[in-house]
Parts: sequence; C-alpha cells; structure tokens
Amino acid sequence: SVGEKNRLRAEADQMQMLLERANKLVTGLAGENERWQTSIGHFQGELTRCLGDSLVGSAFLSYAGPFDTHYRSNLVSGWLAAIKEEQLPFTVLKL
Repeated sequence: SVGEKNRLRAEADQMQMLLERANKLVTGLAGENERWQTSIGHFQGELTRCLGDSLVGSAFLSYAGPFDTHYRSNLVSGWLAAIKEEQLPFTVLKL
C-alpha cells in the first residue's frame, strides 16, 4: 500500500542519514587517532623522565627554600649532574 511505501521510504531516508553521520564520526575519529598516538608518545616520554624530575623537584622543595637564586641554581646543577651520572632520565633544564 501507499502508506507502507511512504513509511519504508522515510525509514530508508532516516537510515541513510544515520549512516552519513556515522561515516562523518568515524572519519573524524580517524584524525583524532593520529593525534592521540602523538600524545601517547609525548606522555610516555614524560613518564620516563618522571623519576629524575620528581627527585629534583622534591630535593628543591626540601633543601633549597632558604637560599638565594644563585645558590639554588648551583644546588640544582649539582643534583642534575648526579642524576645524569646515575643515568636516570630527566627533563633537561636551561638554567
């Protein structure tokens, strides 16, 4: 019947619209996947350096507070040299 035909046509149109939206979503997520992979690599590098960075940060908070900037810089340089000597990964700082 005509009513059944119109209902099926409307349902087909709606399914076509849903497929187009799903395609747009999948295409958009493919680009996000590339960005996420780049971010994962960046975060893995940060995680690797976390040990040395935490060591310097905690040492700074514990010991460097009462000293002036020049002495603090010398302390941090010494700590970074010790960390490098022990071959612990850390973020390279420009002092």
